Amino acid sequence: MQYDNILLDTRDGVATITLNRPAKLNAYTVEMGDEFMDALARVRDDQRARVLVITAAGRAFCAGIDIEDAAAARKSGYTEWHEKVIRFVATAPGVMTEMDKPIVAAVNGAAVGLGATLALACDIRIAADVARFALPFGRVGLAPEFGSTFTLPRIVGLGRALELVLTNKTINASEAKSIGLVNEVVPAGELAQAVTNVTAGMAKGSYMAMRLAKQGLYRGSAGSLEGQLAWEREALRACFGSTDHEEGLNAFLEKREPKFSAK
Repeated sequence: MQYDNILLDTRDGVATITLNRPAKLNAYTVEMGDEFMDALARVRDDQRARVLVITAAGRAFCAGIDIEDAAAARKSGYTEWHEKVIRFVATAPGVMTEMDKPIVAAVNGAAVGLGATLALACDIRIAADVARFALPFGRVGLAPEFGSTFTLPRIVGLGRALELVLTNKTINASEAKSIGLVNEVVPAGELAQAVTNVTAGMAKGSYMAMRLAKQGLYRGSAGSLEGQLAWEREALRACFGSTDHEEGLNAFLEKREPKFSAK
């Protein structure tokens, strides 16, 4: 698929999807959604990619759904457009959560509506100090989407989640950090380096260990202790019998960096 609304680049074990409609503040269109899903599939299947970064071009991360796109759809018949949007916001979060690779959001600017919920679906969020976050669904008569009714209360707590959604308030990067919505805030000019600092180590880590860690933590957030203990037993059995575990031990004993396999 040719990409007109996003960019996809992979180097040094890190794949990067860049939302690329800066003149429109990277607002979502159906075409962008189709390209994004295609890129997710490519990254998932690319053994060179150990980590995925999602970021955006220009001064905004994503301004939500493109209102002009919605207006054009209204003229030609809303139903088909509605279903395409619903399919995207109901499918992409699951693909991201189930992906074996860590996903880091590099939030370079305003993340509004779908922009904020996209960031919430990532495993780690690093924001520039100029970033802003808002979930103003009530202002446009919409319900929260992109899995945010699941992710938001688990990340910031139910009380904060209700406040953010019901009041339609906008928060800055500093407040987002204070409530746990983002993991780190850095000066805008240092965002790329901060993301590299985080992803470089993951790109060299054990693929198997990262896959099981991500899978286990997401399972645990919605499961029971008994169920997680059973899952952890099987995960450890798989790890103990792996070449990655053997390499990790050898590297530690030999005081060198480990060289893990690609799988």
